[in-house]
Amino acid sequence: MPRADGPVTARLEADDAAHLIAGRWAWGSGVEHSDWVMMPVFCDGPPLIRALVPASEVILHDNWHTLGMRGTGSCDYELDDVFVPDRFAIDLLGPQHMRGGALHRLGLPGYVINEHGSFAYALGRLALQTMSEAAIEKKRGYLGAVSIADRQVFQRAIGQSTIRMNACAAGMAEAIEAMFDSAAEGPPDPALVTEAQAVAVWCTDEAIDVVSGLFRYAGGSAVMLANDMQRILRDIYTVQSHLMVTDAVYERYGRVVLGLEPGGGLP
Repeated sequence: MPRADGPVTARLEADDAAHLIAGRWAWGSGVEHSDWVMMPVFCDGPPLIRALVPASEVILHDNWHTLGMRGTGSCDYELDDVFVPDRFAIDLLGPQHMRGGALHRLGLPGYVINEHGSFAYALGRLALQTMSEAAIEKKRGYLGAVSIADRQVFQRAIGQSTIRMNACAAGMAEAIEAMFDSAAEGPPDPALVTEAQAVAVWCTDEAIDVVSGLFRYAGGSAVMLANDMQRILRDIYTVQSHLMVTDAVYERYGRVVLGLEPGGGLP
């Protein structure tokens, strides 16, 4: 999901037929391969619109040089006073979606919660698989070396980490199912949206801890770029930087649990 970076403005023309948009956004995953680009914009009319613009009118910045997730090509992109017809500007807080089912009624952040939690879970699972397969052959020490799999401390780590990832799968499935069910006939329950997002944050935190713990057993070869474990480690530390899985969501969910706010909405 793109994140606004710096001033992002939309000025509504006098005839109410077009928006004049200038701004710059970050984390534009896949934008270099797109024919059309969509960006969130705050404006004076509808408070939040999502503008759809031909890729030919978008300025791309080659700045996605990152710790991890390099294949997403999530570079910055920019509009320099581009006219967007009103029919290509979606009011995100406007009328209820009439088609597309529960998924399209989730809105933000509900629509993207599942992918963030699930991807973090997948990285944790991949780390477990990678280390389980390598542990039999992997030996550490100069004299009398034994395989990692024969060390009780690793056996405990792999067993406990597997249980933790199983718990993430169960927690995500329960929270996402409840959120989707609530969107079956109309807008989702805001409290369930915030709960699902908090679970996605928790899955991310668990995956970070599991991957980091297992990486300690991977040995010196894991620092080489050809090793899968270093890529998994870099990717999980990159995805945890996304606004959708900020730990501030825990605070918001706590307010929901305490009855201080209804939940839902962007972080």
